[in-house]
Amino acid sequence: MYKKLGWAYFQQNCYAEAKQHLFICLELENNYAPASCLLAQVQTAEGDQQASRESWRNFLEFYSHEQQLKKVRSQLPELEVWKLEAMRIISAQDK
Repeated sequence: MYKKLGWAYFQQNCYAEAKQHLFICLELENNYAPASCLLAQVQTAEGDQQASRESWRNFLEFYSHEQQLKKVRSQLPELEVWKLEAMRIISAQDK
């Protein structure tokens, strides 16, 4: 529920509220890849590149771990798109 609220606030450009709900989501389930990815997107929209890069890295770590546990592709196709986006952003920021 908190991830969905974070997403909804993000879509409305209400970044403080989005982050609040995403942080709660991550407190309840600290390795939840979708919430970490959305947090990275919010931080990017706010211009906080350092925090964004850390959240993108967390997303990749959580997503990779989740994939290893399941041994199958995730049910959410957007996670694969976000994975590529995270890799692109981190690569660009590291240059």
